[in-house]
Amino acid sequence: MMLNNEQQSAGGLRARVDAPDNRQTFWIGCLAGQGLTLDVIAAHLADGTRPDAVGAILHEQGYVPPVYPAGHEPVVMFMAAKLRTKIAFEAIRRRIEMPVLVGSVLQAVCRDNLFAAILEG
Repeated sequence: MMLNNEQQSAGGLRARVDAPDNRQTFWIGCLAGQGLTLDVIAAHLADGTRPDAVGAILHEQGYVPPVYPAGHEPVVMFMAAKLRTKIAFEAIRRRIEMPVLVGSVLQAVCRDNLFAAILEG
């Protein structure tokens, strides 16, 4: 999908493409606000929208999506405020930011395959 309602085809002819609807634009904005990449947003839409079209829609609205190192994706998670506060205090004590602390802990769990030890006691 292109915002100018036209798309260059392989043969050089222009084909009309519908502009994104409000619902699609809303979801693109919500998902981009969570820090998801263009590829992940396009996959979440599951309507055939390509990542470059997602980028065009965001660009039209003046939003520049973050660029992550190759092979890295953000993880969106929810937790109780009490637990978040504990993580915040630990991050302050260690003089690092919360996302860095959480990422370090999760990387150690994955690297050392500690899922069973943590989840099953």
